[in-house]
Amino acid sequence: MPFTFENPDLGKPVAELSATAELRKQHPQATVVELWQGAPLPQLGIASYDGVRDVYFGDGRPEKGFGGSCTNSGTDLSYGDDLRYQLHLGGEGRRTLIAFDLSMLPRDAKLAKAVLMLNVEELDRKADRNYRIVALKRRWSEGVVGVMGGLNGTTNELRPLGGRKLYPIGDTENWEQPLYAGPSDRQPEPVDLLAIEKTGWLALDLTALAQKWLSGEWPNHGIAIEAVSDDWTMGRHDVRMTASDYPVDPALRPRLVLVLDGAPKPAPYQVKEQNADLKAAFQQARESGRMILCHVLATSSLTSRRFEAMLNATPAISRLVENDYLEVRLDADKPEHGAFLKAQGVRRFPSTLLISPRDLEGRHLALLEPFDWDCPAGLLRSAFEFEQLYSRALQGAINHVAR
Repeated sequence: MPFTFENPDLGKPVAELSATAELRKQHPQATVVELWQGAPLPQLGIASYDGVRDVYFGDGRPEKGFGGSCTNSGTDLSYGDDLRYQLHLGGEGRRTLIAFDLSMLPRDAKLAKAVLMLNVEELDRKADRNYRIVALKRRWSEGVVGVMGGLNGTTNELRPLGGRKLYPIGDTENWEQPLYAGPSDRQPEPVDLLAIEKTGWLALDLTALAQKWLSGEWPNHGIAIEAVSDDWTMGRHDVRMTASDYPVDPALRPRLVLVLDGAPKPAPYQVKEQNADLKAAFQQARESGRMILCHVLATSSLTSRRFEAMLNATPAISRLVENDYLEVRLDADKPEHGAFLKAQGVRRFPSTLLISPRDLEGRHLALLEPFDWDCPAGLLRSAFEFEQLYSRALQGAINHVAR
């Protein structure tokens, strides 16, 4: 029996934080923006900000006497509580990684202030709640990050034997040392030290770090928040915070508040379409005996921009499908594609459609789209940014259609 999800807070305006209002008073000539998952940023060319990536995981290495550890990587439910919507610290060596995409800002943007606001839901007042913030040097996926690597959610190095490949394209990516402890994993000095004393909003000043990200001096792979103490208790956490995908009340999601000098113009960007004349593309596919692989992108989506960059940098993906599929790339922001995308049920970007070319108005055979509160079967957004994860998802969809 069909059913729908109802969220009464969906689409309601989110009030800015009092800390943001105070910064606006202190910098009356500046542009002050709050970045959070779903934030409307028309002044920066972004319809709905989708550039937050966050995750927590614990130290579950075998020498700790436990073969795994609680994590919210992926979208699994655990004991009736969706851990995807939580961020944990302490206890079982749990740490939180969080990153904000700033690529919509011009490289010469002048940043006066950057404050990360995290909503602390729960804390153990008996635990040692002293933490440090470190800047990361390597990329990571909120879907498969773990003790051993940014693209390795296991407790071992996971080096395949006998030529076995875990991904159709690419391989695992490990930290130089477990828990991103190597010199190529993190910046040598902590960004800051903090003590979490109460629930509610926690403010972290990341101004100097964000300035380095914007200038390109340091790569922007976000930060890790980790306990200073080595205390470890299986199955516990000392602090619980709200994650970026929290569906019940978007106002509680992590926010990065930026104070920018003047009124910076957004970095220019335009989707480069491919075979965008759909009638001609369907005709070409029929004549060549191929299916349609349609990548639906949007100029106003940061995930789309990163997805397009990954596709352009990974020609092996095109080679993966070229014998059986004709690739199409569409800019969803162009009105001429609206009716087609609506008929295909495309609701968020980026998305990938596998379509039979026999009928231009027929429904897709497979759809890959981002995870959201009303799309629990979707892919976490980094799956559209890592060639390993996307090629695996795409190969799975192709195999499904072939059956």
